[in-house]
Amino acid sequence: MVLFATAAVLGATWAVSVWLLHEADSAPVRATARIDAIKTSITVAAGIGAGVALALTARRQWLAERTQGHAEDDAADRRVTELYTMAVEQLGSDNAAVRVGGLYALERLAQDNKSHRQTIVEVICGYLRISDRTTERSPIPAPMADAPLGDSRGSSADSTDRRANRNVAELQVRFTAQRILTTHLQPDRGWGNAPANPKFWSNIDLNLSGASLVNLDLHNCQVANADFRNATFDGATDFGGMRFERRADFTGAELLDSADFSLAEFLWHANFEYAHLHEVSSFEWAVFTGRADFENTIFGNMANFDRARFSRDTTFAGAEFRAFANFSQARFSESASFAGAAFDDVVFTGAHLRRRDSGAGPSFRDARFGGVVRLDDSRTPYLTDLAHAPAWVRTCLQGAAVRVDAPDVDARIWFPGWGVGELSASQPGDSPGTWLYLRSSYGDSPLEQTPNL
Repeated sequence: MVLFATAAVLGATWAVSVWLLHEADSAPVRATARIDAIKTSITVAAGIGAGVALALTARRQWLAERTQGHAEDDAADRRVTELYTMAVEQLGSDNAAVRVGGLYALERLAQDNKSHRQTIVEVICGYLRISDRTTERSPIPAPMADAPLGDSRGSSADSTDRRANRNVAELQVRFTAQRILTTHLQPDRGWGNAPANPKFWSNIDLNLSGASLVNLDLHNCQVANADFRNATFDGATDFGGMRFERRADFTGAELLDSADFSLAEFLWHANFEYAHLHEVSSFEWAVFTGRADFENTIFGNMANFDRARFSRDTTFAGAEFRAFANFSQARFSESASFAGAAFDDVVFTGAHLRRRDSGAGPSFRDARFGGVVRLDDSRTPYLTDLAHAPAWVRTCLQGAAVRVDAPDVDARIWFPGWGVGELSASQPGDSPGTWLYLRSSYGDSPLEQTPNL
């Protein structure tokens, strides 16, 4: 670079000198003009040299700053790596307090280093996915969540006491991990729906498949993809108001206590296939923008879908509702299948069941109704004249059966043209009572619908 600059200066000086001397030869006083030309050439050469020297100096400064910046970045990266490694090592400690410290260290790293947030969330989720350090499961009351942390090894010689200490201590660690996720996944949306929480981590994927989660509270949180396949939720679980921006997968999940999904938003695919919700579950005002799969899902207690919105294809095929199922004023904009579902008490009062494109309705083929029934589509009241009933009503209950010796059988409301027939049906599972198939009263259909045996 220096040789090139030197050559450039000499070349420019030679060119200027030649030109000035040539002009001086045509001057009246030739000698004086040549001397002035040489002086001018020297001045020009000095100026060019100074400019080149300044440029070289600036380049050296830029290279030095660049090298220093890279060195500082490398040092910062090494420091982050060291802190990350130390924090992860702390998670493997036998001391619960040390493990909690490791979690908080990871939280600080993620808050200060945006590019590392997803990785650190994966580490926290990984900790929650591993089997806990207890040999038996014992529920811990909520006040224990604020109990002081001690050495997880315990001080008593009694093995039962040591195991109880480990249970409590490990639970504190897991509560800490869950609280960290909650703190940084709540956008606290303010004016203009923009996140107002400065600690919010956006576009985060959660992988908690197979995890054991206790009293999980993700109320009003927001995630990209959420994987809860085969996870176990112990204690009250709160997903109320949560926003799932992409896939939400609860396949095979066990929710042992109450589960709140009210006002939740599922913007893509919501999958609850083979999930078991043991206690009361609420999907009131929930919004399913993408496909909703509840195939073979078990609702062990009341399932509330009041005013829920299903914008794409929805299936509850083979689902089992062991208590009251409330679909009042729910809206199904695309196909809805309840084929083979088993209901106890179920209400669809004021529901919107027709497809928005073709006007087709839901399917209850081979479904079982054991208690109170209110099949009352908002656009097809049960008193609708048969001649004006939509086409989907004629076939939607083929093969369906009802328990006829259950209480309140006279209060049942069916879709227009349907009622209890005389053909015996097999009882679903271990359900007691006498069961009969439904029949259609439409002139173009047989009196008794042929069941799928």
